Amino acid sequence: MSPMINVILYNRVSSDDQIKNFSIENQIELNTDYAKRMGWNVVSVIEDDGYSAKNFDRPGWKKLKDIVYGSKIKVHKVYFVRWDRFGRNTEFCLRVIRQFGERGTEINAVQQPIDFGTPISKHVLNTYLTTGEVERDNIRIRTSEGIRK
Repeated sequence: MSPMINVILYNRVSSDDQIKNFSIENQIELNTDYAKRMGWNVVSVIEDDGYSAKNFDRPGWKKLKDIVYGSKIKVHKVYFVRWDRFGRNTEFCLRVIRQFGERGTEINAVQQPIDFGTPISKHVLNTYLTTGEVERDNIRIRTSEGIRK
C-alpha cells in the first residue's frame, strides 16, 4: 500500500467578473476531480476571492502557508488549476516554490503540470510564470490608460 499523499487545493480569482462568473467554483471542481483521480487526501480547499496575484499578501494564501508550516499534518503538495492562479510575479513565485520545496511540499498546476525532475522544467516553469506576470503588467497599463482618458 502506498503512503497517503496530503494535498491542499488553492483557488483564486481577482476580479468581480471572475467571481460572478463562478470561476472559483470551476477551479474547485477541476482541482477536486484531479485530486480524486490521483487518489490524494485533500487536507484543505482554500479560496482567495478578489485578490491579485501580484504578491502573496492574500488571506487564503496566508492560511495555506499556516497549514503547511504549522500543522502536524505533512502537506506533500499544493495544487491549483493554472500557474496564473498561483502568482503573477516571477521572482516571488520562484522564492515560494523553493521555500515550500525545502519543506518537501511540491507546488504545481493541474492544467499546466511541471515535471520538476527534468532539466527543461525550469524553462517551462519560467515561461508559465513570466506569461502571467506580463499579462498583469499589460492589464495595469491598459487600466492606467483608461483612467487617463
